[in-house]
Amino acid sequence: MNPYKLKITDTYTLVNQTKMYDLDQCFAFIQERGKAIFGYHFTLTSRQKELFYKLIAYAIDDQKVMASLKLSSNKGLLLMGEEGSGKTAFMRLTQSFYPHKKNYDIKVSRLLAQDFSCKGYEIFTPIFAPNAKCICLDNVGKEFIAKHYGTSCDVIYDIVEHFYEQRYDASYPKLHITTALSPTELEKRYGKKFRNMVKELFNVIVCER
Repeated sequence: MNPYKLKITDTYTLVNQTKMYDLDQCFAFIQERGKAIFGYHFTLTSRQKELFYKLIAYAIDDQKVMASLKLSSNKGLLLMGEEGSGKTAFMRLTQSFYPHKKNYDIKVSRLLAQDFSCKGYEIFTPIFAPNAKCICLDNVGKEFIAKHYGTSCDVIYDIVEHFYEQRYDASYPKLHITTALSPTELEKRYGKKFRNMVKELFNVIVCER
């Protein structure tokens, strides 16, 4: 039984086979799910609505709005902000707006590193497959350098580098990231090349408390 009053289809009307979204309904949809997932204290602030507006425009591929916001559909999303700024919540609560092909799994970076320690390089097989789902690497920077039988691997660096190598393939799944690290801290943690890859791969959205 569906516990929600609102469905994603309530956020838009079809006009000549084109979805016309109602922003107030979009926010009501997010608010309802936010309360269900995070508790009844969940309330959208004006600042959060601004961020959701960007994320929804990206999710539904509204080229006009994205151009005004300087967002590129050829890049993934990088949500950056201090601990507790709601980065993971933003990504979870906008998942429903994506078409099936562009929807993503959220993978905790620390758990990916743990998986490598247990299974080795085989963890990359489903992530790197051409028909794989888009993924969101959550809490980048919190993971450790993983070791599997003496073989060390910086799992997050390897994943980002792989997607960077596929960046000109428009059909390849997109990569998204959330992190509490600043650009300078990312460079210190992963190196200058990583920071340069990030610039090319992602639309940066700063989340504030």
